[in-house]
Amino acid sequence: MADRRRSAELLVQLDESAGSVALIGLAQDRRLSYADRRWAIGALALVKADHVSKDARLELSTPPYNRQALQTIAKLNEHGTDMLLLRLAEDVGLDGVDRRWAAEALLESRHPRARSLLSRIANDKTLLSFDRELALDSIARLNRTGADTTPGQAVPVDASKNAPLARSLV
Repeated sequence: MADRRRSAELLVQLDESAGSVALIGLAQDRRLSYADRRWAIGALALVKADHVSKDARLELSTPPYNRQALQTIAKLNEHGTDMLLLRLAEDVGLDGVDRRWAAEALLESRHPRARSLLSRIANDKTLLSFDRELALDSIARLNRTGADTTPGQAVPVDASKNAPLARSLV
């Protein structure tokens, strides 16, 4: 991975668009470790962040990987970024937090598949109950408001709408 990572860093410096495509490819590569894939996601968000100076964007040694990185990617509306988030949310090889953050970023960008992805995460018994509950909370917020809201805020679950999901969490 070190060679691929360094190649992506150099490509970003030479051609930001081509470097972004390379980072998307690394982030989707299931043969790579979580750490390497998270590095690629954080680097892509850093490269594309409006509020970061060009010099800082070119320093990709330790880009931040967090929910905000995925939200930045969701706001890009560039070729390949929606597909990246969709693949991350569907990737059963990733842990629950990564999948949930990707689905919630899609929810915030009003992607039509966000609800079904969150539902799949909420029903995936291989994930930690915490991530399943937070996915269910995002669905409950969407059901209640009809619009996206800030993920991660606890919201009481409407048992009448989400009883099958809520029962599956216990």
